[in-house]
Amino acid sequence: MSGLRIHDEQQLPWITPSDRLPPAELEALTEGERTVRMAVRELGTADQPQLLEIKYQPGARIKPHAHAEDEIVFVREGELHLGTRVLKAGDSMFIARRSFYSFQAGPEGLTILNFRPRKDETYYELGKGERKSVL
Repeated sequence: MSGLRIHDEQQLPWITPSDRLPPAELEALTEGERTVRMAVRELGTADQPQLLEIKYQPGARIKPHAHAEDEIVFVREGELHLGTRVLKAGDSMFIARRSFYSFQAGPEGLTILNFRPRKDETYYELGKGERKSVL
């Protein structure tokens, strides 16, 4: 069973930016970015995949950003507003590494599963370079 890891929903800690970032960095975040909650379902390694569950408050706005790894985002609950497109529960999207994107949570909030092919703690803000990830 060494190749099998099970993560019990009841034992997963939920991380918020205030748990990990200093006050000066928190001030630079949007309200939607400050109130995000994240559970690391699989941390990942240099050669193993990463899976995060992320919950956003209703109307949360996420600034343009990118990551060093490809991502697949699966909408679990709520709506993800991506420009004029609205992704609903069951919809997914692929985001190529270093592609900048932004989005807004729908009026009921948003829960996504974020999959990356390996551990990725990068977070690039448009025009500002890399900053510390919440992980």
